[in-house]
Amino acid sequence: MRDWRKLVKLFHPDRSTHRALRSEWQIVGSRFIGSGKLTFSKIPPILPPVNPIATATPTLSQPPSPPPGGAARESLFTARGLTKIYPSGETEIRALDGIDLDLYRGELIVLLGASGSGKSTLLNILGGLDTPTDGTLTYRGNDLAGADEDELTRFRRDAVGFVFQFYNLIPSLTGRENVALITEIARDPMTPEAALALVELTDRMDHFPSQMSGGQQQRVAIARAIAKRPE
Repeated sequence: MRDWRKLVKLFHPDRSTHRALRSEWQIVGSRFIGSGKLTFSKIPPILPPVNPIATATPTLSQPPSPPPGGAARESLFTARGLTKIYPSGETEIRALDGIDLDLYRGELIVLLGASGSGKSTLLNILGGLDTPTDGTLTYRGNDLAGADEDELTRFRRDAVGFVFQFYNLIPSLTGRENVALITEIARDPMTPEAALALVELTDRMDHFPSQMSGGQQQRVAIARAIAKRPE
């Protein structure tokens, strides 16, 4: 919760916005996955205002329906029966077990679950870092479940912005240089300076990670993720 509020505060400093967003969390689906329960929560887009998302609990036989609000919203990710199995000796570990999921443009999604419930596995698959054992996954109609490594590389480069749990900054590079690693390979990036200004790190961009606090390192990681203008 604390990290999520920091992100909202970063782009929406109005405190009343924070309270409104916290009050509009909607549970839209849950699955028992692996050793725990994985829950998806959705928050209506911050701007422009829209009607609240209707609460629904999808099942494997009834995939989630698009949220109301007039014109059909663009579906970015569609997953059906998404499964990931890891072999472990003579047994197997089902990290994901038949996930149905629809993610729409403009949504802010919060993924909750106990340790071992499959959160990282699901995010890795959605981000093109891993592929499912079974099931289907599409991004804007393009098949990700059956994509080869070159296709997944292009998808990660153009469509996804990663903020890693442990930031993954290169210690020997400054904040500006860490962001520039991404902007040099992106199609239409911001400048590193512009991205760092968005996270209020203009005065620290030439410092090394060891010279920054944990929160400042996290903001460099956020700047690196948004600098390439992911889809």
